[in-house]
Amino acid sequence: KPQPMTADYRRMVVEHPIWLLFLEEQLAGLLVLEMEPDTLLIYSVVVKPELQGRGLGHRLLLLAEDEARKAGYKKIRLYTNEHMVENIALYLKLGYQETRREPYLGSNLVHMRKELEKEERTP
Repeated sequence: KPQPMTADYRRMVVEHPIWLLFLEEQLAGLLVLEMEPDTLLIYSVVVKPELQGRGLGHRLLLLAEDEARKAGYKKIRLYTNEHMVENIALYLKLGYQETRREPYLGSNLVHMRKELEKEERTP
């Protein structure tokens, strides 16, 4: 399982910023960010499976980038499981670059990073 599937979200709510995305009063997705010394980490970005393909994940990623800029970060990073090939393709399309792979629970985590430009974009 990807790590966010087994994460302790009770702890996350207290320790990290979380944004909830609603679509017509229905919870559609969420974004969890973790402030690191030099980089903002997108710890989790989730869109309900039945609502995927509508650009909601893209909007959450743009929100993460804007939040990183507001906090003064020049880089943003994330990681995902190597089996999430559609997600990796989206991240590459949005300007993320793979930085390394790391063995994790019988699979590999794919670490990715993006250098941020100065202007903010509206998700």
